[in-house]
Amino acid sequence: MVFSTVDKQTGIDHYELAEKRSWFEVGNSRLNWQKAVSPAILTDQKLSSFVYVKAVDESGNYQIEVIHPINPSFPFQPYLFWGIIIMLVVGLAVLVFKLFLKRRHDKISP
Repeated sequence: MVFSTVDKQTGIDHYELAEKRSWFEVGNSRLNWQKAVSPAILTDQKLSSFVYVKAVDESGNYQIEVIHPINPSFPFQPYLFWGIIIMLVVGLAVLVFKLFLKRRHDKISP
């Protein structure tokens, strides 16, 4: 991977890279940042991971860019996850509603 940027005010101090395979694991707190120089060799040579590049300037400010996987291992993973969650919530709501109606009907019946 080749990367470059310019900071005309203070200058770039260093770059950091992080790779994550799963869409669900994105987020700066979970990333394992490693200092890097361009060009950098990626750990995931299959290009199925998200790659994060952080440019840090001399003042400590930083900018993060995300490069999406070229060959995702399972491209519909987020949709599948949220689809299952929605189906479970709807199913649970229907079940609770039916139990509520049954109890209400049992109380009204002589």
